[in-house]
Amino acid sequence: MGEPYEDPRFYNAVEYTVAVTFTVRGGKRHGTADRQARKIAERLASNAARMVGVVDVRATAGPSRDGQTTSSRVIRFAIANTGHAGHGEPG
Repeated sequence: MGEPYEDPRFYNAVEYTVAVTFTVRGGKRHGTADRQARKIAERLASNAARMVGVVDVRATAGPSRDGQTTSSRVIRFAIANTGHAGHGEPG
């Protein structure tokens, strides 16, 4: 696929960023809430990628304090959702 500006789906496109903060209940074992929070973040990003009219989604997520992310990582989901992954590429 060419550069975004060469693709008709991106003509007059608008980039929009939404910040969502959510709290996941804790568990008896350390790390349970972190794993659950990552899964929820991945599901939110996947749902955004599937919405009508959305042509590109990039997402980061991580633990936060008072709504400010303390460390974030990229959520890798878009290639798997769009079907553009090559054979053997991680999704």
